[in-house]
Amino acid sequence: MINNLMRKQSFKLTILLIIGLITVVANSNAINLEDISNRNFNISNSKGYIDILDQEAWELLSNTSNGIQFPIDVRTYEEWKTERIDTPYPEYARLYTLSDLQNENGINHFKSVYTNKEVIIYCKSGGRSASAAQYLVSNEFNGTIYNMLGGITSWKQSGLPIKNNNQIPNKPEIPDGSTLCFSNISSYFQTSSIDPDEDVIRYGWDWNGDDAIDEWTDYFKSGEIVNVSHKWSLHKDYNIKVLAEDIVGEKSDYSSKLTINVSNLAPNMPAISGTILGKNGKTYSYNISSIDQNGDDVYFWILWYDTYPDPSWDGPYLSNEKILRNYSWADEGIYNIKVKAKDIHGDESEWANLEVSMPNNKNIYLKKLINPQSTNNIFLLKIFHKLI
Repeated sequence: MINNLMRKQSFKLTILLIIGLITVVANSNAINLEDISNRNFNISNSKGYIDILDQEAWELLSNTSNGIQFPIDVRTYEEWKTERIDTPYPEYARLYTLSDLQNENGINHFKSVYTNKEVIIYCKSGGRSASAAQYLVSNEFNGTIYNMLGGITSWKQSGLPIKNNNQIPNKPEIPDGSTLCFSNISSYFQTSSIDPDEDVIRYGWDWNGDDAIDEWTDYFKSGEIVNVSHKWSLHKDYNIKVLAEDIVGEKSDYSSKLTINVSNLAPNMPAISGTILGKNGKTYSYNISSIDQNGDDVYFWILWYDTYPDPSWDGPYLSNEKILRNYSWADEGIYNIKVKAKDIHGDESEWANLEVSMPNNKNIYLKKLINPQSTNNIFLLKIFHKLI
């Protein structure tokens, strides 16, 4: 009888222990769920990233009022192309495989793009995303990292939007822009394309017609008109064209080509400054410069007389560089300094003129300058004496 009583008490004690253990586990789970749902908890003493549920990720990614978060898919390209989460612009999903993050170039590129930003890492079921999040933490990524628990599997089970497979973007419109361009001066062009899946698109430009991409743009919404600029240094004809690539990596065909001619612009007419009223036999300084609209170097042809001796080109000088030249006239008279500029391609500017007077006897010039009947004669004489 005593043994039966002891067995009953032992059984009761076992039941109580089991109930207590279940209660502890339940409470523990409740705390964990509360921690997961509260994405703003202090992570200074945690693993360095924040675990969130798929519904929380959707709330973040479907509403820009809570800031911009970037969903990063760390699965393989084959998985990504087959199926991916569907979130609106500009918080659309991007592929950055786990293997990308596990090499030096990959992690450095990721950090250069997403430093100080909020990223939501996801994979198929949560294992690879946790590894990627921890890898970012260990490589001192400076940003907020969310790890989406359950991955795209849980996302689909919650009925959240996804995209399956992929269609190639439409061929872009022929580039729209001027067919006459000038070397070293930016010219502007625009195009657009439609993506059947409404994925974002970036544009690859072939600026010299060799069927190779010379420049990629950022990503834009499907159908959005995109403006770009480019400049060439050589004077020739170019056949430019553009293709579209969606976020999955599928490329369209090239657009029809636009043939443009790149020409040269002659330098601006030079600027001359210096003494215009002086004394023959005395040396004076003159500043000369010219702006070349293409930014090319320039030469100067300087005539100190209003005559045409054998020319001698002086240069080359930088565009808009001021050069200083000294000259004196032996005889009295009125002289016309003439200067023109030539660029390195041989195109010449118009002549610039500066008339100077070098009288031997200042009274000769005064007779031409001053009206004897004027009451300002004394004032003008004082100015004249100071000038020479």
